[in-house]
Amino acid sequence: MRSFFLAFLIFVGISSRAQSPFEGTLTLKMSSSEKPDMGFTKLYFSTVGSRMETEMKLSPNMKPFKTVRISKNETPNVYYILNELNETYFISDLSNYQAQQKPDETIHVKVIGKEKIHDYNCTHAIITSKSGETELWTTTELMNYDSYKKINESDIRSRNLSYAKALIEANAEGFPVKTVKKSAGGSAIVIELVDANRKKLDKSMFEVPANYTKTQSPTTGLEG
Repeated sequence: MRSFFLAFLIFVGISSRAQSPFEGTLTLKMSSSEKPDMGFTKLYFSTVGSRMETEMKLSPNMKPFKTVRISKNETPNVYYILNELNETYFISDLSNYQAQQKPDETIHVKVIGKEKIHDYNCTHAIITSKSGETELWTTTELMNYDSYKKINESDIRSRNLSYAKALIEANAEGFPVKTVKKSAGGSAIVIELVDANRKKLDKSMFEVPANYTKTQSPTTGLEG
């Protein structure tokens, strides 16, 4: 599940480069036939920075865990990973990181056509690679490329230039309103936009609380 969610961030990270910056919140629901309430991700965007909150429950015997990432526009290569349970934070600095393209990976994008999902005009496409098949519906009506690129880069494992290049060349880039990852056994994991709210956000949303303690390694609640 985690590997698929990181792949999903790749698709979000190559959203529209032409639209004006989005200000407000976007909420995405994660589900499968076995777990209809797998979790939610809420994205916050403002002129101050970006924030991503993800809350998931991977199994009935596991407590829900939450991850929070913050980035500020004034320091675009620095990301703050918060652990709200322990009131700690970790700083990730990607100033010297170079994204690696995977020349040996073949990515094929098949554009099905134009469809409307949740009142958004979307491009329906299917992506196939050695990791499997992903179906997605992307729109250029929500946000620009740089808005999500900043928050996406806070996890360098999710950066893959091959996917970005393939989608752009197929004219299928955009914000993924709906994403479906299909397994070989026939089951599927779905991530779908359930709410988009344009509004001004308080700048405190993009600050590390004063009572939080800095740590040397990230802790998100998933450990163990």
